[in-house]
Amino acid sequence: MKKISILTSMILVLSVPAMAYQPKVLPLDIYSAGVHRAQAQQILDKIVERLKKYKKYRVMTPPHQNPLDMILNAGFMDLNAKSLASIGKSRGADIVLYSEIKKEDGRYYLYIQKVDVATKKQVRAKGGIGASLSHPDNGVAITLNQVLGPIPKPAPMLTTVSVVTRPPGAEVYLGTKFLDKTPLVTKLKPGTYKLKISKAGYKDQVRTIAVKRGEPLELGLKMERILIPKPTVPPGQQRKRVEKETHWYQTWWFWTAVGVVVVAGVTTGAVLGTRSHAGPTGSVQFLMDPTGAYQDFSVQGK
Repeated sequence: MKKISILTSMILVLSVPAMAYQPKVLPLDIYSAGVHRAQAQQILDKIVERLKKYKKYRVMTPPHQNPLDMILNAGFMDLNAKSLASIGKSRGADIVLYSEIKKEDGRYYLYIQKVDVATKKQVRAKGGIGASLSHPDNGVAITLNQVLGPIPKPAPMLTTVSVVTRPPGAEVYLGTKFLDKTPLVTKLKPGTYKLKISKAGYKDQVRTIAVKRGEPLELGLKMERILIPKPTVPPGQQRKRVEKETHWYQTWWFWTAVGVVVVAGVTTGAVLGTRSHAGPTGSVQFLMDPTGAYQDFSVQGK
């Protein structure tokens, strides 16, 4: 029973897909000797707000403690990559952000140091936040872009599109791109598309579809078969064709002439016979069937 439980647990662990790890970012409190605490907190809130737009990172809550005091408590005398990495490691962070506000030439600037806890690699950035600190958004965005890169654009929401034809097996094209044969299920961005559905022996069909976000689209089509008309021959041409295919010895006029010659010959023979002496009597049979030439006539005597 114990072995079965262990095996079941292993199967469950293996069947659960591994989630992508999100590096944890620890923003430290802002250090500034010449800035009011409320203004510094406002800028820190802007930093945290923008950090949350980086979906690949997990933003930790800033500790309510002066960063310099944290460094001293960790046993360091200098503010550098090593001491900041030590603070991040003690709190389970992967990245530490140390921010400082300085006033230069009548304007305030935001300085940010990004330290990778594992490698102790450090990146510095500087962005202007104005003369009165009332609109720090642009400066915060510029500074964070330098240390973390631009905020990734969210992946577009795709909508499911289904195409079914009767009969199935029709080819579906999106513009000139072949998608697949029906029944087809694909995903498209919201927008207007032109689909071409083609199948051998059937008429092509073109459909324009409007894909909307969050509204699955189903397209059902009945393909229309291409009818091939049978060739027709006018009556005059058909009669000529029959006449051309009839042989000379199968025509009515040929066998009429043959019959006349035979009758004339028999009659002449009969007349000549009666003049000399009486001969045997018989019967004569004539057949006017062109297909039986060998049975055209027969003479039987007694």
